[in-house]
Amino acid sequence: MQNIKKLSKNFSKLLDQQNLSTKELSTLIDVPQSTLTRLINGTIKNPNQTVLIKIAQFFGVAVTELTGELNADMTSSQAQEYLSDDDFMQMSVQEVMLELIQDDEGRLVLRESKNHDEVLVCIDFSEKVKSLLAGDVRIIGEHMIQAALASVMQQQINRYHAHIHDEEPERYS
Repeated sequence: MQNIKKLSKNFSKLLDQQNLSTKELSTLIDVPQSTLTRLINGTIKNPNQTVLIKIAQFFGVAVTELTGELNADMTSSQAQEYLSDDDFMQMSVQEVMLELIQDDEGRLVLRESKNHDEVLVCIDFSEKVKSLLAGDVRIIGEHMIQAALASVMQQQINRYHAHIHDEEPERYS
C-alpha cells in the first residue's frame, strides 16, 4: 500500500460520518477491532485486501476510494477472489420485498412489506388530476413507481454489477 495516511484519514472520516466506533464496525463486518484500530492509527503497512473490501462495501465506497488510490478500481469479480463465497454473497445481496398499496386516504404508497410504518414513496394526485385520469389513477401511479425503481435498479447494476430478480407478487392489495 502506497499511502497508509490516506487510508487512515479516509477510514476515520467514514467512521465519523456514520457516527460509528471501531468496536461497533468490528461486530458489523466481522473484522477484529484491533485490526480496525491499527488501520486508523496507520500501524498496518500492508492491509489485508479482505478487510479493505469489507470496509469499503459496508460504507458503499470503492476500495480505491477508501485507500485514496486512483488507479484500477477493484471489480466485483476481483473482490470475490479475496472473500469466501459466503462472505461475498452475504455482503453483495440484499433482498427487499416492496408493496404498492392504496391507503385509506386514496394515496398510492410504496413500502417494504415487512415495515408498514415507513413509507418509501407516496403519490397523492389532486382531485383535478384524479378526475382527468378517471379510473386509471392506480395504473398511472404504478407506472410512475416502476419507472423510478427501474432507474434505481439500473444505477445499482451499473455500480455494483448486481443481478435484479423481478418476481410476480404473492398478493395484491
